Amino acid sequence: SIWADSPYPCYNEVENCPAEILDYMRVWAFNMSSAMDLVVKNNDRKTGNLLDGAFHPACLIHTTFSHDQPLINDLNYATAAAAWLKGKGQETEKEANLHVDTCGDVMCNPTCKKKS
Repeated sequence: SIWADSPYPCYNEVENCPAEILDYMRVWAFNMSSAMDLVVKNNDRKTGNLLDGAFHPACLIHTTFSHDQPLINDLNYATAAAAWLKGKGQETEKEANLHVDTCGDVMCNPTCKKKS
C-alpha cells in the first residue's frame, strides 16, 4: 500500500510524523468535522427524527475497517450501521446514530491499526 511504502512513519501514529504532515491532517480533520456537522443537522424538520448516521473514527483509514477495529465507544462500523438502518425514521435521540471520535487529535483512536 502507499502507506506501507511511505517514507513518512506516521501510519495512525502522531509520534515521528513530520510537522507539515500533521498540520495538513489537522486542517483536513477540522474541515471534515465541519462537514459532519451537516449530518448532525439533517433532521426531519416535521418529526425531529434523525435521518442520517455517521461512523467517523480518528484513524488514517479508508477501506480496512473490520469487526475488531476501529471502534468508537465499543462499537464497530457494522454494529453502528445496523443500528442506524434498523432505527432509521424512528424517533431516536439526536446523537444515537452519530459515532464520531472525540479523542482530541488526528489518529488518536487507540483501536486503529498501527503500522507493523
